[in-house]
Amino acid sequence: MFLRYFFTAIAIFFLVLFVIKLFNPKVFPFLYKGLKKVWEFIRYTFTLLIKSSIYTINLTFKRTIYVVGLDLLFALALNITITTIVTRDPQLWLDIFVKQLLSTYVLSFFTFTYLIGLYHYLKKKSNEKQSIFTYWKSIFRSNKKSYYTYDESTNKYTYHDNE
Repeated sequence: MFLRYFFTAIAIFFLVLFVIKLFNPKVFPFLYKGLKKVWEFIRYTFTLLIKSSIYTINLTFKRTIYVVGLDLLFALALNITITTIVTRDPQLWLDIFVKQLLSTYVLSFFTFTYLIGLYHYLKKKSNEKQSIFTYWKSIFRSNKKSYYTYDESTNKYTYHDNE
């Protein structure tokens, strides 16, 4: 009982220290910049989701055989992987493989159709060959190398821009 109160008191003490450090005047520009980056990430991801979803629907109707064929390959590979992880008995393996084929195809269709559309949308969007990870890295990369300095005599921040 004593240890419970002791550890609770320590946790609350460090929570209070965290809140005090968080509202330190030197932290505000970094909080604003961090929240701005998070908002840019959310906005970019949401617009990418909408645009690539529309492109995926268009791709599915224009190149149905291509998309469904890739989905079938992904479904078979996914089903073989899942079935192999679940069981090692050949008869049980075949039984589970056959019974789960349709549900694995449905999961694969919705998941991999979107991923195929996203891949083709990002490939179409850029002129040069880049991977999907390049776009995720570009969100976090800052174009400007800038920083703030805090002047204690005037209690103000100074913005320095290094381009």
